Amino acid sequence: KKSTFILAQSERRQMYEKKDMSKAKKGTLFHVSDYVLRFENQMAEVSNWHFEIELTLKSQNRYTKAIFPKYLRLLTQKRNAQLIYVTPSNIIYNSLDMFKEYFMLKKQDEELKSIDASAFDRLHIVSSKEFNGVLKKMLEENDFINER
Repeated sequence: KKSTFILAQSERRQMYEKKDMSKAKKGTLFHVSDYVLRFENQMAEVSNWHFEIELTLKSQNRYTKAIFPKYLRLLTQKRNAQLIYVTPSNIIYNSLDMFKEYFMLKKQDEELKSIDASAFDRLHIVSSKEFNGVLKKMLEENDFINER
Protein backbone atom coordinates (compact mmCIF):
# COMPACT_ATOMS: atom_id res chain seq x y z
CA LYS A 1 0.00 0.00 0.00
CA LYS A 2 1.32 3.43 -0.92
CA SER A 3 1.00 6.69 0.94
CA THR A 4 -1.52 9.20 -0.36
CA PHE A 5 -0.52 12.46 -2.02
CA ILE A 6 -2.35 15.15 -0.03
CA LEU A 7 -1.37 18.52 -1.48
CA ALA A 8 1.07 20.74 -3.32
CA GLN A 9 1.54 24.19 -1.85
CA SER A 10 3.26 27.21 -3.35
CA GLU A 11 5.45 29.58 -1.38
CA ARG A 12 2.67 32.16 -1.43
CA ARG A 13 0.11 29.73 0.04
CA GLN A 14 2.55 28.55 2.71
CA MET A 15 3.10 32.18 3.74
CA TYR A 16 -0.65 32.76 3.92
CA GLU A 17 -1.11 29.65 6.08
CA LYS A 18 1.71 30.70 8.43
CA LYS A 19 0.61 34.32 8.73
CA ASP A 20 -3.13 33.70 9.03
CA MET A 21 -4.24 34.28 12.63
CA SER A 22 -0.60 34.81 13.63
CA LYS A 23 0.17 37.47 16.18
CA ALA A 24 3.51 38.08 14.47
CA LYS A 25 4.55 41.69 14.21
CA LYS A 26 5.39 43.44 10.97
CA GLY A 27 8.88 42.49 9.85
CA THR A 28 8.75 38.95 11.25
CA LEU A 29 10.65 36.48 9.07
CA PHE A 30 8.75 33.41 7.94
CA HIS A 31 10.84 30.67 6.34
CA VAL A 32 9.02 28.61 3.73
CA SER A 33 10.18 26.63 0.72
CA ASP A 34 9.29 27.48 -2.88
CA TYR A 35 6.97 24.46 -3.02
CA VAL A 36 6.00 21.65 -0.72
CA LEU A 37 4.43 18.30 -1.59
CA ARG A 38 2.68 16.50 1.28
CA PHE A 39 2.08 12.78 1.59
CA GLU A 40 0.18 10.89 4.29
CA ASN A 41 0.50 7.20 5.16
CA GLN A 42 -2.06 4.76 6.59
CA MET A 43 -1.16 5.82 10.16
CA ALA A 44 -1.90 9.49 9.35
CA GLU A 45 1.81 10.38 9.51
CA VAL A 46 2.87 13.17 7.18
CA SER A 47 5.91 13.57 4.96
CA ASN A 48 6.66 16.99 3.48
CA TRP A 49 8.93 17.24 0.47
CA HIS A 50 10.32 20.78 0.32
CA PHE A 51 11.49 22.13 -3.04
CA GLU A 52 13.81 25.10 -3.47
CA ILE A 53 14.28 26.32 -7.02
CA GLU A 54 17.62 28.10 -6.99
CA LEU A 55 17.97 30.52 -9.91
CA THR A 56 20.37 32.89 -8.17
CA LEU A 57 23.11 32.22 -5.67
CA LYS A 58 22.65 33.86 -2.29
CA SER A 59 25.55 34.98 -0.11
CA GLN A 60 27.83 32.46 1.57
CA ASN A 61 26.80 33.89 4.96
CA ARG A 62 23.14 33.34 4.18
CA TYR A 63 23.68 29.69 3.26
CA THR A 64 26.06 28.89 6.14
CA LYS A 65 24.39 30.86 8.92
CA ALA A 66 20.69 30.70 8.03
CA ILE A 67 19.47 28.53 5.17
CA PHE A 68 21.36 25.26 5.56
CA PRO A 69 21.24 25.20 9.39
CA LYS A 70 17.47 25.83 9.28
CA TYR A 71 16.85 23.03 6.80
CA LEU A 72 19.21 20.60 8.57
CA ARG A 73 17.32 21.20 11.83
CA LEU A 74 14.01 20.65 10.01
CA LEU A 75 15.27 17.40 8.45
CA THR A 76 16.50 16.25 11.87
CA GLN A 77 13.15 17.00 13.54
CA LYS A 78 11.00 15.65 10.69
CA ARG A 79 12.50 12.24 9.84
CA ASN A 80 10.17 11.72 6.87
CA ALA A 81 10.87 15.11 5.26
CA GLN A 82 12.93 15.63 2.11
CA LEU A 83 14.59 18.79 0.79
CA ILE A 84 15.23 19.03 -2.93
CA TYR A 85 17.25 21.92 -4.36
CA VAL A 86 16.77 22.24 -8.13
CA THR A 87 18.91 24.49 -10.28
CA PRO A 88 19.62 24.94 -14.00
CA SER A 89 23.06 26.40 -13.25
CA ASN A 90 26.23 24.34 -12.86
CA ILE A 91 27.78 27.11 -10.78
CA ILE A 92 24.84 27.14 -8.34
CA TYR A 93 24.73 23.32 -8.31
CA ASN A 94 28.43 23.13 -7.41
CA SER A 95 28.09 25.84 -4.76
CA LEU A 96 25.11 24.12 -3.10
CA ASP A 97 26.98 20.82 -3.18
CA MET A 98 29.97 22.55 -1.57
CA PHE A 99 27.76 23.98 1.21
CA LYS A 100 26.29 20.53 1.86
CA GLU A 101 29.82 19.06 2.03
CA TYR A 102 30.89 21.89 4.35
CA PHE A 103 28.14 21.00 6.82
CA MET A 104 28.88 17.29 6.56
CA LEU A 105 32.49 18.04 7.54
CA LYS A 106 31.40 20.45 10.30
CA LYS A 107 29.03 17.82 11.76
CA GLN A 108 31.53 17.19 14.57
CA ASP A 109 31.36 20.83 15.72
CA GLU A 110 29.46 21.48 18.93
CA GLU A 111 26.68 23.60 17.37
CA LEU A 112 25.90 20.88 14.81
CA LYS A 113 26.09 17.82 17.08
CA SER A 114 22.28 17.70 17.25
CA ILE A 115 21.98 17.32 13.45
CA ASP A 116 21.13 13.74 12.55
CA ALA A 117 23.39 12.16 9.91
CA SER A 118 20.33 10.99 7.93
CA ALA A 119 19.41 14.66 7.35
CA PHE A 120 22.20 14.83 4.77
CA ASP A 121 20.76 11.80 2.94
CA ARG A 122 17.46 13.66 2.61
CA LEU A 123 19.02 16.91 1.34
CA HIS A 124 19.18 16.53 -2.44
CA ILE A 125 20.84 18.86 -4.92
CA VAL A 126 19.57 18.23 -8.43
CA SER A 127 20.28 19.68 -11.84
CA SER A 128 17.09 20.81 -13.57
CA LYS A 129 18.09 18.59 -16.52
CA GLU A 130 18.03 15.51 -14.27
CA PHE A 131 15.04 16.55 -12.15
CA ASN A 132 12.36 14.34 -13.73
CA GLY A 133 14.48 11.20 -13.52
CA VAL A 134 15.68 11.92 -9.98
CA LEU A 135 12.17 12.68 -8.72
CA LYS A 136 10.77 9.52 -10.33
CA LYS A 137 13.50 7.43 -8.68
CA MET A 138 12.95 9.12 -5.30
CA LEU A 139 9.22 8.39 -5.48
CA GLU A 140 9.86 4.75 -6.40
CA GLU A 141 12.49 4.20 -3.69
CA ASN A 142 11.13 6.25 -0.78
CA ASP A 143 10.18 4.02 2.17
CA PHE A 144 7.56 6.43 3.53
CA ILE A 145 5.71 6.79 0.24
CA ASN A 146 5.87 3.07 -0.47
CA GLU A 147 5.11 2.20 3.19
CA ARG A 148 8.02 -0.16 3.72
